[in-house]
Amino acid sequence: MAVQYARARHWAIIVAIASFLLFVLLLLLVLSMDWSGLRIEAQAPFWIALIACALAFGSAIRVNVFAARGRDLRQALMEARNLAEQTSKAKTDFLASMSHEIRTPLNSIIGYSELLFDSSLTPEQRRYAERIHFAGSALLTIVNDVLDFSKIEAGRIEIISKPFALHALIDNTVSIIQDLARRKGLDLSVLLDPDLPRVLIGDESRIRQILLNLLNNAVKFTHEGKVSLVLNGRRAGDAVIVDFVVSDTGIGIADEDRERLFQRFSQLGVSRTAELGGTGLGLAISKRLVELMGGQIGFESDPGKGSTFWFELPLEPAEPQSLRDPDALPQRNAITPGRVLLVEDLEHNRELANKILSDAGHAVDMSSNGAEALVAVQKGRYDIVLMDIQMPVMDGVTATRLIRQMDHPAADIPIIAMSANVLPDQVRRYKESGMNDHIAKPFKRAELIATVSNWIAKTNGRATKDAAAAFSRNDAQFFDEVCEIMGLDWVSRGLEKLRQEIGELFGAAPAVMDRADIASRAHKLIAHAGLLGFSELSDLCRELETACARGGDISGQLQRAAACAKLAQTRAGDWLRSRPAPVSGAVN
Repeated sequence: MAVQYARARHWAIIVAIASFLLFVLLLLLVLSMDWSGLRIEAQAPFWIALIACALAFGSAIRVNVFAARGRDLRQALMEARNLAEQTSKAKTDFLASMSHEIRTPLNSIIGYSELLFDSSLTPEQRRYAERIHFAGSALLTIVNDVLDFSKIEAGRIEIISKPFALHALIDNTVSIIQDLARRKGLDLSVLLDPDLPRVLIGDESRIRQILLNLLNNAVKFTHEGKVSLVLNGRRAGDAVIVDFVVSDTGIGIADEDRERLFQRFSQLGVSRTAELGGTGLGLAISKRLVELMGGQIGFESDPGKGSTFWFELPLEPAEPQSLRDPDALPQRNAITPGRVLLVEDLEHNRELANKILSDAGHAVDMSSNGAEALVAVQKGRYDIVLMDIQMPVMDGVTATRLIRQMDHPAADIPIIAMSANVLPDQVRRYKESGMNDHIAKPFKRAELIATVSNWIAKTNGRATKDAAAAFSRNDAQFFDEVCEIMGLDWVSRGLEKLRQEIGELFGAAPAVMDRADIASRAHKLIAHAGLLGFSELSDLCRELETACARGGDISGQLQRAAACAKLAQTRAGDWLRSRPAPVSGAVN
């Protein structure tokens, strides 16, 4: 557009100059001629040419003026666009800052209140802790609502469809609301159509979000009676239209509130808002999410008697085996213990995460910034790093990039962002820097434990496979070289002794053994395993010995060393079975 305006102005100036010069020449010619002897017909061409030049000159001037105005208009549009972009960026920056500053203290409020539930509390103290936890959770819901609506308005909400178990979704969702309903003395019932498919394809987390919003509202606005959730289905081609219906016997919705119920920041009157709270965003968010998933949402209400909110979604049925995702993190009922590096600058956050992880059986080391983390991952062997983002000296993103660039085994360690920054662009930037996952603050205890345990289990499984593959490639060559130097009999007896020592340490319930005895047996294996080429087992036994001397929990080190020892024992047995019996008189 700018090029077109410039070209128009260029040609307009040329035409204006040419027409002006021609006009002047014709005018001089007309003034210098003797018109007395010319007839009118002969004079006409001169006057017509003179008028045409004048008109061309005027038109060129007008085009030039219009082009100049177009340039000014274009400049104004560019300034308006830049201002809109700056406003949008300021809004995003404000939301990010607001979210971070509120989530950071909420992490301690919610986290420590959860820890209180595990301690010996009097009924009165437990009631206080529950109220603290409830207030923190309510504030977190408000923050999440504001962020969700901002993402929806910006078109950044993603609908991720994958197979999910319908009954499990309903059970988990209702269990969250059940305590609140019980405290208010409400009857909460659920009824599912038995003909509904057990496995459907859809965005499970968004459906849960909508259900929680509707159920929360139903419980919030019902003082006595009941709340019910009913699911029905009907076929529509290859899909199933699932109807979710939430009914209550609450206060109902006044006629004047009906039209604006699904509008943003809309609430049921000032007095009710002051009494029951809320942002007025929940239903607006739910409506947009339902529409994004191709469904509809609506309600019926009788003031003073109750309300019924419903939404319907087209969902495709799926086979139960489709729930098995080969790329998903392994889900373990038992926690997989490991060694964790916790990188966090705020002391109360460090203490909280350390307490949760230590109680779950993990060995935790702590650093207060990214620079300390760089040193720690090179000195120690860790299964996972939990990395805060905003820290002094060196932030988490920079530290992660530097770790990934190291020529060191730590370059492949799983790094999990643990931050109050939760906007999509922020999370995407963390993953682009090399982080594997993200835990939002305030984190829930169960979520933190599950994420850490699953990544440790996944990493240990991959490490075992890699070690097995490397061993299968190198053990034959290594033992051939050792046999050539030390003799077949020496290697065979060494492997037999190694298998015996492994059995003594890991074969009979090491958990009931004396810590000093474990350290002594691990010490023997350090040299023996290293001498026979089992360097990984040697390193892990050294870690186990150090952990025994240092005190504290050794279950993580013991489990990893036992897994590696089992692999070494199997390999040693395979090698011995593949070799001929030792020849008498072999070199010792």
